[in-house]
Amino acid sequence: MANIRVNAGRKTTIILLLILFLIVGGTGGYLLWRVNQEKELSPGDSHAGDNQCCCQAWIDAGTCTNKPACICVYVRGGCPGQDLPVCGGHDCDEGSDCNSKVDCVWPQVAYCQSGTCICKSGSNGCNDPSPQCTPKCNAGETYYPASSGGTCNAGDRFVNCYHNCGGCNNEYIVQGCCKPAPANTCGDGKKGGSEACDPPGSVCTAASGKQSTCSSTCTCPEPANICGDGTKGGSEACDPPGSVCTAASGKQSTCSSTCTCPEPPIENTCDARNAKWVIKPATSIPYGQLTPFEYVTGDTDGVQNANIIVKVDGRNVSVTKIPATDNATNITVKGNLNGIEGPLSPGNHKLEISWNDIHGKGGVPCYAYADFTVGQAPVNTCDAVGAKWVKQPSSRVEFGKPIPFEYVTGDTDGVQNANIIVKLDGTSVPVTKIPAVEDVPMITVKGTLNSSGTLVSGSHKLEISWNDVKGAGGVPCYVYSMITILPENPEWDIEKQVVGVCVNDWTANPISSLSYTITITNTNTGSGSGTISKIEDTLDPKVDPTKVTNISNGGVISNGKITWSLTSPLSDFDPGESKSFTYSVSVNKEYFGIYENTVIAVPGTGEGDLEASANIEARCNVPGEPGQPDTGIFDDYRNIVILGAILLFTGLGWSWITDSFYSVKQRISYENKSRFEKRVSKR
Repeated sequence: MANIRVNAGRKTTIILLLILFLIVGGTGGYLLWRVNQEKELSPGDSHAGDNQCCCQAWIDAGTCTNKPACICVYVRGGCPGQDLPVCGGHDCDEGSDCNSKVDCVWPQVAYCQSGTCICKSGSNGCNDPSPQCTPKCNAGETYYPASSGGTCNAGDRFVNCYHNCGGCNNEYIVQGCCKPAPANTCGDGKKGGSEACDPPGSVCTAASGKQSTCSSTCTCPEPANICGDGTKGGSEACDPPGSVCTAASGKQSTCSSTCTCPEPPIENTCDARNAKWVIKPATSIPYGQLTPFEYVTGDTDGVQNANIIVKVDGRNVSVTKIPATDNATNITVKGNLNGIEGPLSPGNHKLEISWNDIHGKGGVPCYAYADFTVGQAPVNTCDAVGAKWVKQPSSRVEFGKPIPFEYVTGDTDGVQNANIIVKLDGTSVPVTKIPAVEDVPMITVKGTLNSSGTLVSGSHKLEISWNDVKGAGGVPCYVYSMITILPENPEWDIEKQVVGVCVNDWTANPISSLSYTITITNTNTGSGSGTISKIEDTLDPKVDPTKVTNISNGGVISNGKITWSLTSPLSDFDPGESKSFTYSVSVNKEYFGIYENTVIAVPGTGEGDLEASANIEARCNVPGEPGQPDTGIFDDYRNIVILGAILLFTGLGWSWITDSFYSVKQRISYENKSRFEKRVSKR
């Protein structure tokens, strides 16, 4: 077959290439544009295969064929925002349309799926984490959920309730069961019915009103007779013990501890024979004056020496008895008022002497007394004349340092050396007294506090008190000194950090949320606790105080500052302990920019303030502003056409260049061959 050769001019070739470029480039651009469009719902997702007609979108997508075109409507799957296309007739537009058409038991709810009412669990838009209604049972009944098949145990009552979802108003049913109250049973701990008590063994009240014990059949029997219950019964002659009873002889007696009524003892009396005052106290006695007294007790049968009792105002008084131990018919007792028991207070007093005979009988007349009055005490005060600090402790002392002190106590009448008291925080402190024991007008006390270096940081109180030689004390014979032990050299570190997050980024009104964290650390290890009394954070002037939120630990914002006034335990930092203080700032786009602020923390013991700063640029992305990146090279159809043209031109051009180069090479080769053949033929 002969070769067909088409000759075309250079101009014609360029025109043909340009036409081909436009056709191929346009086709490629359209395909790339189509690929970048949002996906439409496929017939498989919308149940198009279940319809007798095709929606136009499905026909365009080539997913529905061999059926006529129809009008396509949209219904809601479960909640607004879940619209699905359905062609032809449908039962519902949204889930709540199905409430009266299907009965769905939790966790399923009434759901509109592609225009059809169904019961659905899982992703159904309900938003109820658990059933929001509980079927009601009658009083005494016990509720429990029904089985998955909606059944209850034999003899139990079925109940249910209806509720609509909080998210979509779709309805669901909650099924349950009510178990009847159990019949009363002896031993269940609940008294009921004919039971007198429950449980057996518990305390109960018998019909007679007496306390008894619940029986095994839940009855409360009458108790056996008990001596001491106040009710005479059985073999008892009397009850309760100590009450008056009548003995077998007919004489009145006293009920015994075993509820018998013994015969009364033979009559006996304490006759106080020859009893008399030897020295009776005067009716008026000066305050503090030693006043002797002496009395002779007596009885015909003899006096019980051990049972002689002497009291003043109801308190026992030490006496001497003559004879000391024998039960003689007369025993002398003597002693002193205002003696070793101390001076009696001013006012009225009573001295009482009582005794029994050897048969135990006492009472009147074996009793004597004397009334007397003690005069007013002389006025005396501790005047603290000459008292002074020689070396008063410093009000602020470094941790672990010893604290020497020296004080002179004084009084015009003299200081009671033995009653000088020195205490630190309520605990006695050892001191040296000069002189050591004598009661002189001035006595020096001195000592050293914290000699072992163990006093803890904080406030302490040193107290010194004394009496004069007559016993008077109180103010002004009292002095104290307050001492503050400084913390054990705390070492501090402060750090401030800020993190920015964009809210509603790439929208017209983004917000930059700035989260600030202030961290304070006592970097000591092992020992050296300290305190921070205040933290003050000065905000950038651009900050809107109403946009400051989430201030931790009781911080307060005022006049462009956030202040934390710390008290224990928040102010206390143990060695190695860190504490953080946080807050948040919201910045609208109108106020985007650099935000600078500085925080200062004040240690509680006078060290220098701690300072830290944190700077950040509040910035978010706003559509249309410089610096907005394109989301993709194929977002604009013009870019697609241009890129397609470039690719097409590059491909066609490369083919034309390679073909041209090959044709030129062939022509050169042909000409070279022709010249060679001519040279050969000439020879």
